Amino acid sequence: LPPTVHVEAVLHGNNLRDMHEDSRSGIRTLALLLGRRRAEQLFVALVLLPFALVLWQALTVAPARGAALLALPLGAKLLGAVRRGALTDLPRKTAGLQFVFGMLYVASLLYV
Repeated sequence: LPPTVHVEAVLHGNNLRDMHEDSRSGIRTLALLLGRRRAEQLFVALVLLPFALVLWQALTVAPARGAALLALPLGAKLLGAVRRGALTDLPRKTAGLQFVFGMLYVASLLYV
């Protein structure tokens, strides 16, 4: 389950990046309905939630599940870019985070 949340972060990051263009084109997205501030808050939640789930699993199921926490610096860097308004590469960078996080998560499942 945790890696799938990052998939939604990739899609939402795309909508967040394209808000201005979507608005001019009359396209309605969740990001537009929420507004810039709340859309950014949702993106932050979508990036951080998988880390919280993995931490919970590491504490309650098996410590090896915490391996995916090694991707946290990538997540922090991504959130810093959103805070600065650097959204051009947001979907691609979010997909990169999802890949690294997912590989570490799968490796942790195979270890236990």
